[in-house]
Amino acid sequence: VDMLDKQFRKLFKKFNIECETIKRAIKGPDGRSIGPNLEIREALRILERTDDRSLELEKVIIEMASRLFENTKKAEIGEGKRMAEEILESGKALEKFWEIAFAQGATKRLKSTDIKSAKLEYDLLSDRDGVVRRIDNVALVSIARALGNPKIKDAGIRINKMPGESVKKGEVLMTLYAATENRLAGGKGLLDIDKLFTFRTLSK
Repeated sequence: VDMLDKQFRKLFKKFNIECETIKRAIKGPDGRSIGPNLEIREALRILERTDDRSLELEKVIIEMASRLFENTKKAEIGEGKRMAEEILESGKALEKFWEIAFAQGATKRLKSTDIKSAKLEYDLLSDRDGVVRRIDNVALVSIARALGNPKIKDAGIRINKMPGESVKKGEVLMTLYAATENRLAGGKGLLDIDKLFTFRTLSK
């Protein structure tokens, strides 16, 4: 982590850009979705303020925006979080998103409910009770690639149980989405609960 921090600062200094890195423990993906369609749908849910939005990803976004606002003097120290939350709640962030999207070639405005995932699904069920401690991001990337990401836009993974959440035997840990049976079989072939998830056993 310290090495990456130094490398980023060194690179940015060459262009006379101030750089600050945020060091945090990575216990899994920041959000619950992997794959182009699933990720943009998750982002739109946050901007649209839907009840089913990813609060884990929203927390990361607000933290980064808060630091950015305070470091650029857009907000007083300690006020960056409030400013970021206000921009989200007011709908300003959503409007800016679509302004940028249209500037980059979007032809119509969509809602998160308009964005679909692939029709073939497979649920990975938990084989034990416990609390999720970590999820292996490298293993997730391998599965996503087998499903066809990033080329196949509607394929991907939806994480149902994130680090810190309790799970019971038989509950869905994550769902795979694929466009073809072969792709789905490829993703399923890489599923290994013990490689993907680290659990803390619930005390009796």
